[in-house]
Amino acid sequence: MVRVYLCFCAIVLLSTATRPAVAAPPVISSWFQNLNHSSVAGEHHSNQEPGWSVSAGAIFLHRSRPDSAAIVTPPTGTPGVVINGTDFGFDWNAGPDVTLTRRCSSGLIWEGRYFGDYSAEADARIPNITSFRAAGIGITILGGGSIDAFYQTQLNSSELNLHKPLTDRLTILGGFRWVEVEDKLRLNIASPATFLSWEEQNRLYGAQLGTRLAVTEGDNPFRLNLTAKAGIYGNVADNRMTSTIVGSAFDSATETAFLGEANLFSNYYLTKHLSIGGGYQVMWLDNLALASDAAAITTQVPGGTASPIPEGRLFYNGALAAIELSW
Repeated sequence: MVRVYLCFCAIVLLSTATRPAVAAPPVISSWFQNLNHSSVAGEHHSNQEPGWSVSAGAIFLHRSRPDSAAIVTPPTGTPGVVINGTDFGFDWNAGPDVTLTRRCSSGLIWEGRYFGDYSAEADARIPNITSFRAAGIGITILGGGSIDAFYQTQLNSSELNLHKPLTDRLTILGGFRWVEVEDKLRLNIASPATFLSWEEQNRLYGAQLGTRLAVTEGDNPFRLNLTAKAGIYGNVADNRMTSTIVGSAFDSATETAFLGEANLFSNYYLTKHLSIGGGYQVMWLDNLALASDAAAITTQVPGGTASPIPEGRLFYNGALAAIELSW
């Protein structure tokens, strides 16, 4: 009996060893691969192995309304404002957002980023008016006519930062940043041939400090980071006023400006090398030359037009979306 049992076991083992392996269904196999990749990606990130990563996507920004500024007013002696800076409401605009990161074997991290908003635009219109004041003079449209105002702002931001990890989840950073803000306002009076125009150029150069906090653990394929930065900048500002009604004017100055930024960004690692992400960003700039403020302080003086450099502030907020590749 025992001999028969042993023979039976030998036959079963032999048949099992010679039988071809059955592959797992594709869905189950793919699920296990993704699970393995996610865990490997978490391990890779938490250990901060030397390597590169590039993130490319879009930033969807909204420019704040200008502060209150009397750009066009009624004739002398009549109170009120015809066109105010607060009349310009800007839409949301999409621009590029690219980040290149280098993780060093020492644990330090170099990070360069560029983003921009090229087409923040707004307009305001007075359909019919006869007499008013702008640029420090009284203007009369014989028989009445319209005022069509067009506002445009462009933003470019480039920065290079060095990150120093303090713990597994907290780093400090410092670096250099270069920001350009171009602000334009044009008033077409009765027709495009009769106009007042202000063009402001701001070129900010300076250093910034900041910190980054990893809200989630390093071995989690879902990452959530909070970053805050602030810096003092030298702002080389120009104000160019042109017109077919009064004389042109130009002014320039170097001012001290402030820039603060905070963003909350999350990404999910699909594999060890690929992740997708999104987030939210706010940015505040202070002591800029802005067109609405320049228009409000433009006056007529002996010898021509005076349009000095104004001091204004600007606020942006918006959404982030990106794909990141690491190697």
